[in-house]
Amino acid sequence: MMDKVMDRYAMEKELDWRKWTKKIPFLKFPGWEVKPIPPFACALVRFIVQKGDKDVSVYLDVDNSLGIWIDDEGNPEPYWEINPAADGDTYRCAMDETFALQHAIAESLKSTSR
Repeated sequence: MMDKVMDRYAMEKELDWRKWTKKIPFLKFPGWEVKPIPPFACALVRFIVQKGDKDVSVYLDVDNSLGIWIDDEGNPEPYWEINPAADGDTYRCAMDETFALQHAIAESLKSTSR
């Protein structure tokens, strides 16, 4: 068991989780159920938002290991991705664009196209 703890600590240090914990913005959820899930497949944060019979998967990629988000100057930056978006595809926005993220989640939860 101690080996697993040490491996976990090494991973947390390597991926700089404490730094990112301070930078991740708060999200305000308007009546949604939110289920945090393990950050598999290189995401730093993952959760599922559910309302009624619909749900949306959300993750935060801070090092562009799952995809890429480019800022206005052409630099990669941390981003949120939701799946499915209202149009049935995925939706991405910069990490600090929390209003856009929440709007996209709300639209997906209202969508009848899925």
